[in-house]
Amino acid sequence: MEAATILKKGTLLNMINKILWSDDKECYTLVIVDRLSPSGETTIQGGNIAGISKMGAILLKGGIQIPVHRVKKIVYKGETIFER
Repeated sequence: MEAATILKKGTLLNMINKILWSDDKECYTLVIVDRLSPSGETTIQGGNIAGISKMGAILLKGGIQIPVHRVKKIVYKGETIFER
C-alpha cells in the first residue's frame, strides 16, 4: 500500500514515471479512453509501459503511443489511486 500512497502525490506524468520504475509495475493497471472499443475504454497493464515521451505520451512496448490526457484511472492492486 505504501506505493499507492506515494503515487497520489504529483502530476499524472510523475505517477506514470513512478510506475515505469516500480519493482511491482505489473500490479498497476491504467484505464484509458478508447473510442474504438465498444465499452469506450481499454486497460493497459503497467508492465507494458516502455516510457514517457517529451510530448506527454505513454510509450507502450511495440511502439504504440497513448496521449496522457486519455488516462481515466490508475489502479494499484485493486485500489483506485487516480481517477478523473
